Amino acid sequence: MNCNIIKKNEISSSLVNFTVNNGTIEERDVIFSLENQKVSKEYLFRNNFFAPDLNYGTDELIRAYLHFYVWEMAIKKNEPVSLFEDGVIFCKNFHEESRRIISKLHPDWDVLLWGHDSDIIFGLGDGRMPIVGYFTNKSPNADLERFSGRNVASSAFQLLEASGVIGYSVSAKGARALLRQCTPIKNSVDLFKPSGKYVKNASIGHVMGCNYVNMQSYSCIPPLCIKK
Repeated sequence: MNCNIIKKNEISSSLVNFTVNNGTIEERDVIFSLENQKVSKEYLFRNNFFAPDLNYGTDELIRAYLHFYVWEMAIKKNEPVSLFEDGVIFCKNFHEESRRIISKLHPDWDVLLWGHDSDIIFGLGDGRMPIVGYFTNKSPNADLERFSGRNVASSAFQLLEASGVIGYSVSAKGARALLRQCTPIKNSVDLFKPSGKYVKNASIGHVMGCNYVNMQSYSCIPPLCIKK
């Protein structure tokens, strides 16, 4: 599986840290460094990615733009692509298990989350029975790092709601749907059902999470990747 990685700092240290934590990754497309992106705010707003009054900071604007870039890559290639955030750690058998899970999805799948850093709502029985899943990443660092040496057996469940992004794959069809439903990104306050709280839109993960229910979206449980 080709992996596109978003890293806040410069590319060289990103590659070293990623390789140390994930020695089993076979292929890697691009590591995006936020601080190395030469994209102006004027370009981002001029191309209708964001509403003119959106109050994202510069890093979140560029981070969202890189997600858009990868979605457009999926459309151009007409094949699934994957994107992972800074600090991701993969299980030992990520490649084998991820390929097995994708091979069993319905052909018209849109988005598949490989991990999550927040509570989610997923469906049982073709999504007819909503279940709230509560997740935490409060394990000691030693436990998190041991995750890369574990083999994980997972299943894909229909995803109804989530917040935050660790890593996911998106099909060409799903990329079109995400671009159509997520842009332009606007200021909003949305009900996050797992917690029952209203949450202010502060990231691309929030916007994506509000639209999973309208797509053929899935999440791996247990996750195949976690965030350090």
